[in-house]
Amino acid sequence: MATATNSQQKSTGEKSKPAYTSRHRRLQIAVWQNDTAKGTYFNASLQRSYQDEKEWKRTQSSLNRDDLLVSAKLLNWAHSAVNSARSSDAAPSGDNRPVTSQRYRNLEVAVWHHAGDERVFYTVSLKRSYKVEEKWNDSTISLGNEDLLPMARLLERAHDAIDDLYESGDFGTDESKAETSGNMDDIPF
Repeated sequence: MATATNSQQKSTGEKSKPAYTSRHRRLQIAVWQNDTAKGTYFNASLQRSYQDEKEWKRTQSSLNRDDLLVSAKLLNWAHSAVNSARSSDAAPSGDNRPVTSQRYRNLEVAVWHHAGDERVFYTVSLKRSYKVEEKWNDSTISLGNEDLLPMARLLERAHDAIDDLYESGDFGTDESKAETSGNMDDIPF
């Protein structure tokens, strides 16, 4: 059963729902439908929840459909780069610089070295740069090594879901499409 589109929901004050969601543990991806005068398009928001002391926080980023598979490939590369840095005990390359980074068009993945009190660890940032009214902005999400491959898989799933939405031509948000799986470990590897 189709429900109101996001533009219809906004005009009536209803809270819009994503056209598709999927999650793995602390990671979630949601595909949002955007109805414009030029037609319907989709973008995906990525989210990682984490606990800072006793407070839950999240990092979030947004990608368009064409960035999803490239981002998945960059995260796969970052996973290998983190494991290589760990095995070689790579030191930071300087003040506030990543150990290594990889860029494709407006997307960048960077591996960061952190020296904690008891251990050394690495994080990865996925950044998408975009321009709004002549001003450049960044959308960034920070991920741990254990999140890289699951997030890459979520990106692939979101890309497939958007293709299915375009193929079906039914751009109304369907309750069954928007539901998130109750299983927190639903990514098959």
